[in-house]
Amino acid sequence: MACIVNAPSSVDIIYGRRVSHAEPKLEELPFLPPVIDRLAVAAADLRRFLARVHFAHETVPDLMAGALYHPTDVFELAKARYERVWMPLLATEIPSGARLAAPVDVQWVHHLHRLDPDAYRADCERGFGRLIDPADPFLVGGDGVPAEDPVAEASARVAWSAIAPGWPFDLGDALRDYRQRGRLFPDGCKGSFDSSSCDMVGSAARQGGFLYQVLPAHYSDATFIRHACERYAMLVALWRDYPGEFLVPTYDMDLVWHAHLSTPGAYAAEMLEVVGRVVDHDDSVNDRAPGAMLDVRGARTRELWRRKYENRESYVKNGAMWRGDPPDWYWTCKFSHPVVFNTPGPVVESLVETGDSSLVSAAQRGHAEIVRELLKTANIDVNKADNDGKTPLAFAACRGHAEIVRELLKAANIDVNK
Repeated sequence: MACIVNAPSSVDIIYGRRVSHAEPKLEELPFLPPVIDRLAVAAADLRRFLARVHFAHETVPDLMAGALYHPTDVFELAKARYERVWMPLLATEIPSGARLAAPVDVQWVHHLHRLDPDAYRADCERGFGRLIDPADPFLVGGDGVPAEDPVAEASARVAWSAIAPGWPFDLGDALRDYRQRGRLFPDGCKGSFDSSSCDMVGSAARQGGFLYQVLPAHYSDATFIRHACERYAMLVALWRDYPGEFLVPTYDMDLVWHAHLSTPGAYAAEMLEVVGRVVDHDDSVNDRAPGAMLDVRGARTRELWRRKYENRESYVKNGAMWRGDPPDWYWTCKFSHPVVFNTPGPVVESLVETGDSSLVSAAQRGHAEIVRELLKTANIDVNKADNDGKTPLAFAACRGHAEIVRELLKAANIDVNK
């Protein structure tokens, strides 16, 4: 339904941040501007949070890079701190509007759990009889980085000590204590929670590379993020219109979807209102081979998107597609980043694969429709090679993708000798 709405007040406070509302536009969006505003804030916060997790080893003593992505002793400890301290703490009567900064490892596990909304709801209802929302979905502390909100971190420390006096709050202290105890947990917890409905270990391994997909500098641009929120809202409209379909988002939409999932109560209410059901999220579908579910459902999503939106907005967006598997420099953290991941400092990379890498990936995998859309993008480098020196044309020719070869040869600046 297209409608024109009056702009809300010029500034709102969302999780303690001042947010200016953009001018409303005539669009077929199922979410009103205040929801889009909230999602834009959350998406930017999520990206900074993922960077904070990725580089936690730089400020937490004895923490190895990537330890929170694998079934290590650190991850085992983080999960225990989440289940035995943090969730029972959140289930207590926290004043409305209060902000609490969770330890970085605990917030990471909480994030993973929230990415599986069906499992999260089931575990919360079994453990507490109700859905538990975070005090702030991505605010963290206890990792050696100066507090973004000192009051929120101090409040969290007080509440933590009250419910689990024998458990250190800071990750470095907790890890040292855990190892000194021979990997035994402290006594003194006043609660417990079971998150077993969620494959937390598997989710950590899969989500460890998500930051790489949203790492390019344009994800720091407020206009790009707001457009991503609008594109996500368009995807939500497809869920409403095609209830039996498994739809595949692009990565700009996926970032916003993950941000939406971070507030389970709002996500459930807004999905029920717009879609009529709470859309589940399954990050275990990640086989990109031709003919696999992700490939087939991605093609179906593009078809339905084109059917609904025609030429008003392309599903394929340069800089928003899959960039390939994260390279070694990502896992070893050999790229630039701010020392402190506080607002408004951007998360950037110096060893970048630009949006042109999407063209390489699409040509390699035989996605002719995506290639055609990307070739319409201004300044796309049709000759850009991957790390092994293979260009989109070389991939398409070697793999027998004749249609893609023809499309690439139409490009004015194609170099057939590269």
